[in-house]
Amino acid sequence: LPEKPLGLVLANNPSGRGVFIADLLPDSVAAATGKLEPGDYVTEVCVKGPSRAGYNAVWQGLDDVLRVLDETPAPVTLRLRRGGPEPWSLERDGSGLSVEEMV
Repeated sequence: LPEKPLGLVLANNPSGRGVFIADLLPDSVAAATGKLEPGDYVTEVCVKGPSRAGYNAVWQGLDDVLRVLDETPAPVTLRLRRGGPEPWSLERDGSGLSVEEMV
């Protein structure tokens, strides 16, 4: 997204792990892209800088994701997932087991 404010309303996923786009503000930068939809899961905030590392948002709560978005200069790149189960349920730990297999 080329500039701030982004015009996104984010909310915690029902499980409390990760966040999703709850709404797009009319006439906002986010709405103008035509690529974002309410219900999209935010999986990563791509952070610019020497490391070019991304911030994995899959397990993070709303406050943490909002802090990273606030600290990230424009343009902001988000990785999203549309549809299906919450992204955290698809993550795997170091042993190769899915979260569902560990429970």
